[in-house]
Amino acid sequence: MAMKDVHILMLSQSPPVILDGVASNFTLLRAWEQPDRDAFIREVASDIRGLVPGSHYHVGAALFDMLPNLEIVSNMGVGYDTIDAREAGRRGIIVTNTPDVLTDEVADLAVGLLLATVRQLPQVDRYLRDGQWLKKPYPLTATLRGRKVGILGLGRIGKAVAKRLEAFGLEIGYHGRSKQEGVAYHYEPTLAGLAKWCDVLLSVAPGGKETDGIVNAEVLKALGPDGIL
Repeated sequence: MAMKDVHILMLSQSPPVILDGVASNFTLLRAWEQPDRDAFIREVASDIRGLVPGSHYHVGAALFDMLPNLEIVSNMGVGYDTIDAREAGRRGIIVTNTPDVLTDEVADLAVGLLLATVRQLPQVDRYLRDGQWLKKPYPLTATLRGRKVGILGLGRIGKAVAKRLEAFGLEIGYHGRSKQEGVAYHYEPTLAGLAKWCDVLLSVAPGGKETDGIVNAEVLKALGPDGIL
């Protein structure tokens, strides 16, 4: 079978480099361009061997039932909590992700969000654009100095965030299923304990049923009114 005979269904639009790459090697079916997405999928269902879901759609038994010849679900991202990987495995469908592609980008953005929160950059930007600085200076904002940062989920991205925050001279702790060998950061066996220990709590945990609501009232109370999540 020629590669062009392999039909790949893409549920949502992707950057041109991805669209062009898939289309140049396979027959690409663009579900997001169809007026009735579900009707279109049913029409071409038997031809589809690969699926690129995007982050907005749940991929599970109902969709698998529609695609009898599906062989692979290719997720362009680290997490695949929107995909029922267990059900896919039961049916012999391969599920792939891209664990290292966005690690540095996400870590950079996480640090940027932390700086923006502590130094109130969005508020200061609005203050400037509204011309309020002509009336009086913006009040001094807080600082990162002396803060302890707790990381929930010290995986690839968690470690990349921690490495960046080390450069700020911040003390770092973490919580996960177990203490990691060869990691020098402070470990807390409970999430509430980590929240009590730190001033800033960064959640880098994957989504899904196992972590749904994990940052609960107990954790927020432990973090305190001056904490940052």
